[in-house]
Amino acid sequence: MSTQRLLRIAVLLLALVGLSVYGKMTFPYVTLQDCLRDPQRFDSTKVAVATETVVHGFIDGGFTIQQMGRIVPVIGDTTGIQVGEFIHLTAIFRQPGVLELQKAYVAKYRRLKIAVSLFSAVAVLVLFFSRFALRRGQFVQRRRHA
Repeated sequence: MSTQRLLRIAVLLLALVGLSVYGKMTFPYVTLQDCLRDPQRFDSTKVAVATETVVHGFIDGGFTIQQMGRIVPVIGDTTGIQVGEFIHLTAIFRQPGVLELQKAYVAKYRRLKIAVSLFSAVAVLVLFFSRFALRRGQFVQRRRHA
């Protein structure tokens, strides 16, 4: 490997590390899991909750969500929200582990999008392996019989 190529890789890696540090310092992204781990530190912090978040049930004055195995109460408007739906929230975290809803977006067709994506991935694999075969660790084109 040439010195110039190694230098280019080092500069790009350094730029990537620098941008990551800059991003963390200017916008320290706080997750719901961070808030639940240290409720006193993150009390009154605005948090975006979207990663695999599902509506778990309804409570007085709001609803509960389930994210990464934890069930968290959300106080706020329940209009348009149904149990079992994927949801994205912007909320204020309150001690000891309650979210005060600011905005909610119900991802109604998320399951359909996942199914279409899986179907597409399987179709691409079927088409690929109908044209190519794996022999001795390499993909080789299949011969077509006329």
